[in-house]
Amino acid sequence: MTKRHWCRRCDRGFVDLAAISQHQQNSGRHNICNKCYYDAEDWEALLNHYRRRRCYEVCDACNIAIIPGQMRQHLKDEFACFTCKKHCGNEHNLEQHKIVHASADHECWACPRQFRSLPAMILHLEEGNCESGLSHLDLNESTAMSRQWPLIIVHEWRDILLARQDLSQYRGMAFVCPGCELTFRKLSAFFQHVASTSKYGCDEYLDSNATRKLTVFLKNRHYSTLT
Repeated sequence: MTKRHWCRRCDRGFVDLAAISQHQQNSGRHNICNKCYYDAEDWEALLNHYRRRRCYEVCDACNIAIIPGQMRQHLKDEFACFTCKKHCGNEHNLEQHKIVHASADHECWACPRQFRSLPAMILHLEEGNCESGLSHLDLNESTAMSRQWPLIIVHEWRDILLARQDLSQYRGMAFVCPGCELTFRKLSAFFQHVASTSKYGCDEYLDSNATRKLTVFLKNRHYSTLT
């Protein structure tokens, strides 16, 4: 039987187009583009072809080809950042990564420093890093003075917070989320929780009624005493 179709790369002959096509599809030495039938020597060369000719989109992190128009869904499935395509593994890690791309537009209530998120600014104050001298004792006392305290403070802790006592000498959780009743040792942890969009079973967010009103109260209280 005459072999009229020759594969130069493999130095083999085939009897018809169907046979050589089957060979190219099955051989590791052939990497065929299903759009234009370009035959690359290896997978990386085929991906480079996709990048140049845009027959497919390429996910560099996964090293795979994506059907045009499906990249956004792929990134979503892989918990990847839409901005830089970094794959984060889970929703929590993705939420933390997104802070990198956020603009620093949260001004400290008591000093000129700016932060990428409200929880980051709260932590700055809480840890005593603010040049104003504000600390966790001030924030805890103010939270206990707010009208929202019954929703955000575990009741038996209110007097301790009003007395400006250091919570590190106590065991237990002083703060509670009104959306899911999860408890926290620090106010900054509470704010980080409500700021997250990846939590399950909780409907409390930064713009929810209790958290929003507490934030406004804290901001007004500490701006008014330091400006």
